[in-house]
Amino acid sequence: LTEAHGWVFGVVLCATSVLMSLGLFNVIIAMYVENVVQAAKSKSRIARKERLRDKVYFSKKMAKLLKVICEIHEQRMSFEDRDGVERRGSENVFERSRWVELTPETFEALRRDPRVMEMFDDLDIADEDQVNLFDTLDSDHSGAIDLEEFCSGIRKLRGDACRSDIVSINIMIEGVRNEMRACMTSLGRRIYRCEDVLVEMRKVMEPMREAC
Repeated sequence: LTEAHGWVFGVVLCATSVLMSLGLFNVIIAMYVENVVQAAKSKSRIARKERLRDKVYFSKKMAKLLKVICEIHEQRMSFEDRDGVERRGSENVFERSRWVELTPETFEALRRDPRVMEMFDDLDIADEDQVNLFDTLDSDHSGAIDLEEFCSGIRKLRGDACRSDIVSINIMIEGVRNEMRACMTSLGRRIYRCEDVLVEMRKVMEPMREAC
């Protein structure tokens, strides 16, 4: 071909062949890498679903978390309170946790503990949810969190928000709305009854006023 068409044609043909080979090789590598990444993501999603459904895994992690909470809480207690805890030292972590109540300061120290941060990650608590976690868990707005509120809130915060969460909230809002409507209807009826009673009282008082 070079003798027939010249050396320029040969150079162009060789360069084109090399570029096409490199391009085809890159496409094959890209497809392979994409399949590997998709397989890794799929395995990660499956493993995460298994973790979220595994009650034993959740119980073990929460037991470790409660132990750390008790340690941090006892470290921040006063001397008198700590003396009482020492007298209950034979109790297990679940018995000790009954006496624990987390304030915002204690919870912030807890949230910054590396052990707790690692456990939150293991429990699939999103980083953005951890920032205002105290306000989220303080459902009764008392300014403190007991361990029942803590465990219940952590269980509900695990994983991503799904459609069932939104539907559940909508149902709760609709229930509250229906209760408000019923209360307003009942209140309106009572107001009308009060007005009827006032009218009757005026009718009874009018002759007495005229007589006076």
